[in-house]
Amino acid sequence: NQWLKFMFTKIPQQYVPNLFLCSRHFTDDCFPGLREFKAGFVNRLLLKEGSVPSLFGPACSSESQP
Repeated sequence: NQWLKFMFTKIPQQYVPNLFLCSRHFTDDCFPGLREFKAGFVNRLLLKEGSVPSLFGPACSSESQP
């Protein structure tokens, strides 16, 4: 529910279940493997369980995601 509150001014009655946000909307501490990702040791960033987006900013395209 916190994700929906972040994404919508007013939470819609219905929405697609596959909503996503780019990593720019999360603080660095939400990614336990961030250093390994930046160093090229892993190919994918994973969110820490319970992470909630908190950074507002311009919309991200899929090509701009780390």
